[in-house]
Amino acid sequence: MHVAGGEPVALPDIGYGGMLTMRGRIRERLTLRAASAVTIASAPLIALPQRRLRPPVEAADLIVVSSRHEAGPLVALEAAAAGVPTVGTAVGHIAEWAQQAAIAVPVADPVAFARALATVLADEELRLRIAHEAWQRATLEDADHTAGTFQAIYTKLACTGSGRHGV
Repeated sequence: MHVAGGEPVALPDIGYGGMLTMRGRIRERLTLRAASAVTIASAPLIALPQRRLRPPVEAADLIVVSSRHEAGPLVALEAAAAGVPTVGTAVGHIAEWAQQAAIAVPVADPVAFARALATVLADEELRLRIAHEAWQRATLEDADHTAGTFQAIYTKLACTGSGRHGV
């Protein structure tokens, strides 16, 4: 099974998520229970070609992500690859990388968000340390790393014929 992003959430105020209805919750639970493997990824929405996206990202001092839900905010990965730190809500990679490679704040907490932004922008050493750690993680967790992880899952499944794995 592949989770594209909205399946495991319910955001009623915006009418989003696979868990909004009883039928959706049952469907998602049954599907997850029946799955031999579960993969999770986010496909990028193309706004600019890669060659035009990189220069504005590299010119930024900070990337700000205010999502309520994301499986993996690709803008944070693009920023990390360019050595630009991210301050954002605790979703996807931002939550995983907090507080060493990104600054994460609770979703829907504008006061915490403003404080985090002010802190990072006022502390150049902190901003650079976070940027460097994010760059290291993006470099280590590249496409080859991801492909190898999926290959290991598929190999294990092919050899054992069963198992439950999340990536």
